[in-house]
Amino acid sequence: MTQYNVTGMSCAACSARVEKAVSRVPGVTSCSVSLLTNSMGVEGSAAPQDIIAAVQAAGYGASLKGAGKAAPSAAEAEAALEDHETPKLKRRLLWSLGFLLVLMYFSMGHMMWGWPLPAFYTDNHVAMGLTQLLLTVAVMVINQKFFISGFQSLRRRAPNMDTLVALGATAAFGYSTYALFAMTGAQVRGDTEAVMAYMMDFYFASTVVNWDDRQGYFEKVRDLYEGGKEVRIVGKETDITFSTVGRTYAIAGGRCNMPDGEVYTSPDETTVNGKIYFEFPGVYAGKVIQGIRLEFKDGKLVNYSSETEQDFLETVLHMDDGAKRVGEFGIGLNAGINRYCYDILYDEKIGGTIHLAMGRAYPKCGGTNDSSLHWDIIKDLREEGEVYVDGRLVMKNGVHLIK
Repeated sequence: MTQYNVTGMSCAACSARVEKAVSRVPGVTSCSVSLLTNSMGVEGSAAPQDIIAAVQAAGYGASLKGAGKAAPSAAEAEAALEDHETPKLKRRLLWSLGFLLVLMYFSMGHMMWGWPLPAFYTDNHVAMGLTQLLLTVAVMVINQKFFISGFQSLRRRAPNMDTLVALGATAAFGYSTYALFAMTGAQVRGDTEAVMAYMMDFYFASTVVNWDDRQGYFEKVRDLYEGGKEVRIVGKETDITFSTVGRTYAIAGGRCNMPDGEVYTSPDETTVNGKIYFEFPGVYAGKVIQGIRLEFKDGKLVNYSSETEQDFLETVLHMDDGAKRVGEFGIGLNAGINRYCYDILYDEKIGGTIHLAMGRAYPKCGGTNDSSLHWDIIKDLREEGEVYVDGRLVMKNGVHLIK
């Protein structure tokens, strides 16, 4: 078996691509590629130059092992098998984290937590913008290996995981640079309206909240629901009821989560009856499932459908027995979150919405349903929706009827 050195591989897909390319060379009877040692063994009558050409055509480098060199000693052979990459990756990670922490200090610390900045940066928007840009560039330079490998593989029409990282990071950096300079330019011009737009008002409106002041309202909402035994939700293609007897409601009021703003419980999973339609898509494992409809009978899921990803929906709901039961009922109370953004940390808090979670319940609320799944799906009640507790209307079109 002839041994070759192979360069440029970074994942299992790379080694598989090299093996496939070499196996197609006439005269090759077997090929084995090792990602760990960046080497390859080939059997057959194919010429070495043909093997190397096939590897290069696949987007990688190759050379005969030991070509022009004396046979390695046992110590050299053992050293060749040592892991030299992991220590380098650890060093790059530590340096990246160091620059990232400084970047977060300059970009977020003074706005969110009031951390002091050097006097030089006071009203010096250009300096602030350039500082953030240079710190980001430093992180990218430290990790330039991923960009070089990724774009080289793309140029050779053999993309790999490095290509994915390089394209994603470059796109994010490009857009962030544009947004940064657009915002900085607006600040220099004194264009307050544009500054607010670029300052991610959505993000800050949902997080920079006097949570102590909101606590009283959250408690009123909790007491409104906890004082009853049965909840009924009515809305578009929706009429569903369940019992919360023996269950308690918890408040998520900015103590250990951000953004926050919800009241939630785990209903008696055996009492869920009726149907529900979710205006917002369900997002799970990177899949976006539109138009989810669920129907329950005595707590059991008896019918389900979606407008997209029907097969995937079925897979999720059959993850285990508990995945087909309701584990949570939550009420979104954060008025600063007013639109769906495909991030459950925000979406489940949208003011005027409710959400049901399929799967695992909260034991601290008295829930007993067990599952490896806990999947929140959001229903919008702001245009068409009502919630009743023991037959009493407590929410209409997203607004709680609290005196």
